[in-house]
Amino acid sequence: MKQSKLGIYDKFDLLITNMKMTDIPTQNSRVYIHFKQYHSKKDTKPAQIVDNKVEWDEDVSLKCTLPKNIKKQKKKFLLNISIRFENSSGHGYVRYGSVDVDIMELKICKE
Repeated sequence: MKQSKLGIYDKFDLLITNMKMTDIPTQNSRVYIHFKQYHSKKDTKPAQIVDNKVEWDEDVSLKCTLPKNIKKQKKKFLLNISIRFENSSGHGYVRYGSVDVDIMELKICKE
């Protein structure tokens, strides 16, 4: 019989604020950021590029999962941040770039 894994993980809200991008090639399409950590996904609202930069006034709150006992875990728990250009139709996107951030390191540094 399998044991339940509910008690092994902590779920918490990760709040991302003051988002800003610079040195973006100016174009007519809008840009947005897609955040993903396992099954949790969130997108910012598309914003227009002005003077090769974009700023978002909104805050993004994402539900993240980490193990309760951090010292025993060597596995990385990644937050994928993907920058995307919106298609001219408003449906679909073209990926501009992405990065994976280990939120386990963020939690260890905070403690």
